[in-house]
Amino acid sequence: MKAITLHQPFATLVSIGAKKYETRTWAPEDYRGPLAIHAGKKTDELPLFWDESFCEVLQPAGYEGPETLPLGAVVCIATLAECISTNHTQFPEDSPKDWLAFGDFGPDRWAWKLTNIKRLDPPIPARGYQNLWDWDAPPEVLALL
Repeated sequence: MKAITLHQPFATLVSIGAKKYETRTWAPEDYRGPLAIHAGKKTDELPLFWDESFCEVLQPAGYEGPETLPLGAVVCIATLAECISTNHTQFPEDSPKDWLAFGDFGPDRWAWKLTNIKRLDPPIPARGYQNLWDWDAPPEVLALL
């Protein structure tokens, strides 16, 4: 299964369904389909947990602070449905918070639309990599597809 590593708290936002678009400077040209969302081990962005827009969705989902977010693990699987250029699409001001607060929708970027999100509880420890990478999903995860 293809996978992508995100920093926390963004990986958990995907897993709880609060972030349905991952924004990147690139888009995979030839891949759409199942995608494992991996939470990397870097902690640089963990303080974002305390920003109001993050805190108001993470705390009700059971995360009490940044130290409760999983690191170094696959937290959910999703379907990469499409990649939308931010240059050709206007995201309205009343868009869901995940469009505006949980991603960079500036020029020359791609919004990866994630659908069919299934949270893995507990998360499955795994080593992450840059770009798209291959993850050997266990049978119980493959059964969720």
